[in-house]
Amino acid sequence: MERYSSPAEIITRLECNSIEYHYLEELGTSLRDAVKTHSPTVVHSHGYKANILAKLSLPFSSVKLVSTFHAGETPAGRVRIYDMLDRYTAFLASTNLCVSDKIQAKLPFKSEVIKNFIQMPESMSHTADKHFGFVGS
Repeated sequence: MERYSSPAEIITRLECNSIEYHYLEELGTSLRDAVKTHSPTVVHSHGYKANILAKLSLPFSSVKLVSTFHAGETPAGRVRIYDMLDRYTAFLASTNLCVSDKIQAKLPFKSEVIKNFIQMPESMSHTADKHFGFVGS
């Protein structure tokens, strides 16, 4: 998990439900070592690099890996290589989640779609102020 200047909502929810979590950077170790030390049941990764790192770190582990695919653009340059590696190593994860049907169509292995956005009621869809939110890195 990546630390932000103010805690992400997921941190608040984890703490409210007494669910243990760790920032890998604070453990001062690799993902593989952290898994050996803490024996998690599940590791969740999202993003090209995190997905690839997790898949390469856990292939012979009993830990379930849930990888989330959320980038719908067609990348260029180095990111294109990360994208390709991420998609074509998807079989190494226990579960693959995609945030849209379009992203799922690009994945050559079994996956589930969990929509990234919610449908707003019509009465709320035309507000005077415009807001923008971004989660991730």
